[in-house]
Amino acid sequence: MRKIYKYMSIEEKKEALNTLQREIKDLEKEVNKEYPQIVKRVLVDTLDRYRFEQDFLNEEVNKKS
Repeated sequence: MRKIYKYMSIEEKKEALNTLQREIKDLEKEVNKEYPQIVKRVLVDTLDRYRFEQDFLNEEVNKKS
């Protein structure tokens, strides 16, 4: 997913960052619900990936600002 960031403007990166933050909040709520173990693993894995992407985008936006 990071390769696409090369082609995005700072404003687009900020918008993607806001979207990721909303998705992370939603995923955090879902992780706390009762689901089968395999579903929880997928949710946690997705949450970890989104957090990684969030950190990467934060660095990109702060570096260019």
